[in-house]
Amino acid sequence: MKIKLKKSYLLFLIFVLTLIFRLFFVFQTNTFSSDDAYFHLRHTEKIIENKLPIAYDQLSYGGRFFVYPPIFHYILAFFSIFIPFNLALKIIPEILISILPIVIYLISKRVSEDENASLIAALISAFIPLIILETLNKISVYSLALPVIFLMFYSFLRIKEKKFLILF
Repeated sequence: MKIKLKKSYLLFLIFVLTLIFRLFFVFQTNTFSSDDAYFHLRHTEKIIENKLPIAYDQLSYGGRFFVYPPIFHYILAFFSIFIPFNLALKIIPEILISILPIVIYLISKRVSEDENASLIAALISAFIPLIILETLNKISVYSLALPVIFLMFYSFLRIKEKKFLILF
């Protein structure tokens, strides 16, 4: 029992370590690292103002219509109710992408049935350079999409159970 409890502490420690690592670099600057971040910032601001996402953007090259799922923007707008808007835009994407090692742990534990290997996989997945490059200090949809996609993979591995079929 003590060993299993210790492993869950290690998984929590990996999550906290990942979050601290990411937040350290995010708070080094007041701006974001990509132009896409400001696209998402405008959409989130519009949702906060009008409760509806932008359907037509006049600032784009002569204007254009958006066909874009706004769930990520609604999540950011929801959390901006509780914490200041700029802080929510920095913290919430980092928390979402920091959940990825937990999901990777669940997948690798299911596949390998070895807790030590699963913890190593979770630790490695926390610091994948491409994910850090694409999501660090950016308001990126990948922050939500990657954990959800891997959760979908995990649900597929356990699809014979009814709750995971519904989650899938």
